[in-house]
Formats: sequence, C-alpha cells, structure tokens
Amino acid sequence: MADKETPALDRSLQQLCFGESITFVDDIVCSDGPVFLAMRRLFNKVDCKDLADLVMKLPVSAVVARFANAPQEAEKCSLERLFQECFYSGFPDIIEWIPPDVSESLPSWLTDTCSGVQEATTLTPSLRQKTPYNLASSLPRVLPDILMCPTCTYGLPSPVLPGETGDTATVQNAEITVENEFARRAILLWAKLGRKTRRTVKTGSPIGSEASDHKIVSSSVDVPWGFIVPGGRFREMYYWDSYWIVRGLLYSGMISTARGIILNFAELVRRFGFIPNGNRSYYLTRSQPPVFSMMLSAYYAFTGDLELIRDTYLYVQREYFYWMEGDSRQVHVTFEGRDLQLNRYLGHIAEPRTESWDTDETVVRTAAEKARQNGNHEFSAATRSCILQNIRAAAESGWDFSSRWVPDDVDAVTEGVMPALRSESFLPVDLNRRVPSPKCWKESTALAGNA
Repeated sequence: MADKETPALDRSLQQLCFGESITFVDDIVCSDGPVFLAMRRLFNKVDCKDLADLVMKLPVSAVVARFANAPQEAEKCSLERLFQECFYSGFPDIIEWIPPDVSESLPSWLTDTCSGVQEATTLTPSLRQKTPYNLASSLPRVLPDILMCPTCTYGLPSPVLPGETGDTATVQNAEITVENEFARRAILLWAKLGRKTRRTVKTGSPIGSEASDHKIVSSSVDVPWGFIVPGGRFREMYYWDSYWIVRGLLYSGMISTARGIILNFAELVRRFGFIPNGNRSYYLTRSQPPVFSMMLSAYYAFTGDLELIRDTYLYVQREYFYWMEGDSRQVHVTFEGRDLQLNRYLGHIAEPRTESWDTDETVVRTAAEKARQNGNHEFSAATRSCILQNIRAAAESGWDFSSRWVPDDVDAVTEGVMPALRSESFLPVDLNRRVPSPKCWKESTALAGNA
C-alpha cells in the first residue's frame, strides 16, 4: 500500500467548458446551494446528475444568482417560471443519433451458430498474429458466451417446433433461430443508444421570422463523432465502458461507429492531455482505467487500418505521460530487490462528486455521526477529505463501489463500504498492466511510419 498526499487538481480545465463563466457546475448541484434547494422544493426528489446535466440559457453564475435572489418561500409556480427562464427542458446538448452502419442483418460470423463457433476458434489466433501490440493477447473469443447457451431464450418467445418428432436437427435449428434473434435485437440496441453532442438549439421567435440558433451552456464536452452511451441516467460517453462498446461494435460489423468513438477519445487527449471519465466538464477531474491503446489494438486487429494508427499513435504516448507524470500518481516501491514505479488511482480533489454530490455528502454526514456515537467527537476536516478523495479514486477505477478498495483490517459491513474506501492506497495489478508501456507506443510509432 502507499500513502502520499495528493495535490488538488488545477480546475482550470473545467473553465474551458464554460467560457467566460468561472462559476462551476458544482454551484448548481451543491446540496446547500440555492439551485438544489429550490429544485428539491419544486420536484421533491432531485438527482444531482440531472441537475449537473441541465442545459442552461444563461451563464452558470447568472443562474445561481437568480435562484439566490428568489424568495425562500417562493410559490411553486414562481419556481417553475424561474426554471423555465434559466434552463431548457430535457437535455438538448446531447441528441439521439442512429449510427449509419447499424444493420438489422447479422454479421456473417453469427448467421449460423455452428459456423460461428468454428469461426470463433479459428479467427482469434489470426487476429492476434495481425496485431502488433502485446495487449492484443487480451482480445476475447469472438463469440460471446451469452450466445452459446442453447437453453436460454432471453425473454423471447419460445420457438415453435414443427411436430414433436424429437428430431435433433430440428431442435438445433430452433435453438439457432432463438440465438440469432437475440443477437439481432442486441445489435439493434446500438441504434437506441447512439448520441451526438451539439452546442446550439433552435429558439422560439416572433411570427414571420425564422427560428435562430442559440448557444447553450452545459456540462457536456463536445466531441466530433457520434458515440454510444451506457443508457439510463448516463447520457454521455464513458471511457472504459467504451472499450467494451467498441469491441461489441466491431463484432456487430459497425466499423465506422467504432472508429468514430476512438477518434473522439483522441480528440479528448488532444484537448486535455488525458481521457476523462466521460465527456462532461465535471469528469475532467479524473480519468478511468487506461484502455485507449487496447481500443486501438482491437480495432486494428479487425480492420488492419494503418491510417487510424497513424492518426492516433501520438495520443497513446500522451496518455502514457499523463499516467506517469509526477510523484502523486506514481509510487516507488522495492520488491524482491527491484525498484519499481507503480501507478494508482487518485481522487485529486477533496470534494463530493458533482454528479453525486448529495450522495457523497450523506456518506460523510453518516460517518461523522457514527464517529460521535463511538465517542469520537472530533471528525476532522482531514477525515472528511480522506473519505471524499477515496470515493473519487474508486470512481476513477471504474469499480465504484467495491470492497476491493477496503483494507482487510477494516470492517466494511459495520462501517459501510464508501466511508471505508482507501482506494488511493492500493497499487492495482490490473491498472499497472493496462498503462501502455513505452514498448507498446514505440511499436505503434514504428507501425505508423510504415503506413
């Protein structure tokens, strides 16, 4: 384990997303702030992520000022008018987008279960041979296990069997039909989960004149290409989620969409020097497991597209330097006589997560109350900072929130997992395996030179 103080991350990155406004979106979601309190009165229950994702008609500072000046006992109708003056309905900064390469037909390797299994066993070794990176050894078998289960119908209607002959071939054909239908429906989900960013909306205008584009203020970070979202309350592109998404797109035959997502991440590295947790300003305070080089590896294995390698290999290097810069993220240890430099996840700043502000504040309040009940009446600022930074570090790991980040000598059942997290104190093997080595990006540089 490692213990080092973590310097606060320079939040100037967030200012890039708000232009002239220097008041951050945290002022919108802060649980004792005027906007949050007004929204809770208006809607009873408030999701901080919904607040953080609201699209504003005014700069953040102006929105906060208007809510701060509103009477504390304002009627709901007054709050509704204020809401309409400050925010757009819905989330028009990220719009639905149907990937142009989505298809109702199945990829050739999935059109027949039997041939699909055969292709799965023969294709992967050839992909590995074509891929120049050692990381290619992590490529999975092409056919997902979920499609290999012949007895599961995944909620689909059971296939109608012609007669009750018990003929093995007939049963196998029915199983193939069910599996193929599941695969087809799964592939069509890409169309429902496709999104694109935009910075302007059409505003209402007087009769006789055309609607005009109006610039909006939001926490979304623009990216040039369409992307796939996880779904639910998550409306944006996420870093390590997108690695699995890219692989799924490749298996679905959606090469163009996969390429666009990779180029989006390259653009984020170009702008910020690293890949944030997601394309939101409030995610610029942390990253996620570094899988960008693995995305490139999988993409090249499927396509042999040297042009993309040439366009992106410099960003693999830049991400490497982000993870290796400074003593705060790197920890020097001696193991079996060897001096090692290992990486860890960091919380960077000792504040609640913007998208889960109220949740994190509740964790801290509960921990402080438990400490008082146990006779510890000095719940220090350092303890509060420790809890919040380790929550953020766990979020950066993608394992939020797992007892993996709780030391063995801590009772997470009694304390609760979130206040017991010590994520910054671990040196994860999988993280250190994923950080692209100099050998990896030197090979990509050499490959790009041959493009």
